[in-house]
Amino acid sequence: MHGIQKFFTYTLPGTTQAFTQMGVPVPGISAPLVAGVELIGGLLLIAGVLTRWAGAALAVNMLAAIALVHLKAGFFNPNGVEFPLVLLAAAAALAVAGPGRYRLPAGPA
Repeated sequence: MHGIQKFFTYTLPGTTQAFTQMGVPVPGISAPLVAGVELIGGLLLIAGVLTRWAGAALAVNMLAAIALVHLKAGFFNPNGVEFPLVLLAAAAALAVAGPGRYRLPAGPA
């Protein structure tokens, strides 16, 4: 949902502007990259396809978000690291454990 939000609600120019204000490095590149990782990675996780890769990409995304944006706001919501840490843990768990039983088939059995 955050990827859809960055593409269609805020738009990429708006997301780039927000990244600039937050001090994210190279916002012209990082904003579309983050939006793409969040949109495509989320869709891959929903489908159960390339789960480990998507989980790893989203975990790196959350590490960067925590380090660059949320850490200076402290622990608690709405802007702290509380919720981003949960997302990081979930993405890292999927990167390590994989999709489990409920996924699209990888090919012929």
